[in-house]
Amino acid sequence: MKGSSMTDPSPSVPPPAKKKLGPLGWSLIGCGGLILIAGLLIAGLMAAGDFHRRLAKRWQEEQRRQQRQEQTSPQSGQPQH
Repeated sequence: MKGSSMTDPSPSVPPPAKKKLGPLGWSLIGCGGLILIAGLLIAGLMAAGDFHRRLAKRWQEEQRRQQRQEQTSPQSGQPQH
C-alpha cells in the first residue's frame, strides 16, 4: 500500500457541479419582480392622490377664507356716500 494515494484526493473525480436555476425558478423571480414593481407603482399613485386631495382641500379652505374676508370687510374701491 502506498501512503500517498490515501492522503491525496483523486484528480479524476470532478467537483460537484452547481445546480442551475430551472425555468420555474426564473418564472417565479420574474413574476415576483413584476409584483414588486406594480406594488411600488400603486403605492406611488396612492401617495400622489393623497397629496392632491390635501392640496385641493387647502385650496378650498383658502377660497372660503377669502370670501368671508370680502364679505366682512368694506370694499375700498367704492366711493362712500
